[in-house]
Amino acid sequence: MGALRLHKLEEEFAGQIKLAWKSYPLAIDEKKDRRYGSKSGLSWLRAMEEEEGLTFRPHQAGDPAPTSSLPAQVAAKAALEQGYDAFKRYHMKLFEAHFGRLLDISNKQVLLGLAQEAGLDVERLGREMDDPRWTQLVLAEKVEGDRDYKDWGPGVPLAVFGNQFPVLGAVPIEMYRHAVKRLLGTDPKPRWAVTVEQ
Repeated sequence: MGALRLHKLEEEFAGQIKLAWKSYPLAIDEKKDRRYGSKSGLSWLRAMEEEEGLTFRPHQAGDPAPTSSLPAQVAAKAALEQGYDAFKRYHMKLFEAHFGRLLDISNKQVLLGLAQEAGLDVERLGREMDDPRWTQLVLAEKVEGDRDYKDWGPGVPLAVFGNQFPVLGAVPIEMYRHAVKRLLGTDPKPRWAVTVEQ
């Protein structure tokens, strides 16, 4: 899970790096009968083996899925209004709820319940979620991602280091760590190379 790994790096390099979280909703339109396919369950099993600190409870193919990814993205953006620490707590609650508890994070009441668990001002978050500026921001960030990184293919997360190069997918934390060290100038030897044929 890229987000969890990036949060860990943020702690490891405290005061040296700042993460700017951008939204990239995969399922914008609400679809009441959205279901999980067999492939997503397999990817969750892989993630469960790789990631410490997050519990995964894989779903079965055909299980109900969130009707849209937009509400959770909007709620996370709105949580930023309560400070970055509040956002981080809420962000992790969203992952825990979706992957570990199989909660419907497209449901506003679920999202508000998670806000309470994360210690946020629930009434304030509810008001913020209803403010159209957050939906507009989430959608604008998706357009930005499509425009700036379309050649990298679909997938989340997409981590862009220093506006220089993107890393697509939930790669091992070492890849993220080396990218950060390269930008900080503390890792003089690249750990991977890209070959361009002419």
